[in-house]
Amino acid sequence: MRFGRQVVMMGLVCVAFGAGPRAEAQEGRYNGHCSRLTRQISQFEGVADRAREREDSLWLASTAAHLERLHDRRSRLCPEYDRFVERARTEQFWRETYALTLSGAKAAMRYFTFGMY
Repeated sequence: MRFGRQVVMMGLVCVAFGAGPRAEAQEGRYNGHCSRLTRQISQFEGVADRAREREDSLWLASTAAHLERLHDRRSRLCPEYDRFVERARTEQFWRETYALTLSGAKAAMRYFTFGMY
């Protein structure tokens, strides 16, 4: 009986001092939430493309607003995803730059050696 009172008192103290769940838990983040948001974003980007093809401005505007909300929510809940996407874009940029430089060097080599290489 005494233990039960202690538990109730500790619970009341926690509630009184605001020791509740973290803001992240209240926000609704869980394992897989970031990937779920990413799938939703890719799905609605397809919907936006369809709206653009059909030239429906209201549909496009509402889809764009929904995409913006999804992007904001993913940025708020999954900041590591934004860093990952930025790093992937940078790596892709340098891969494309390297390939372009390499093809330019090969073309220059053919030009300056009169087709010997």
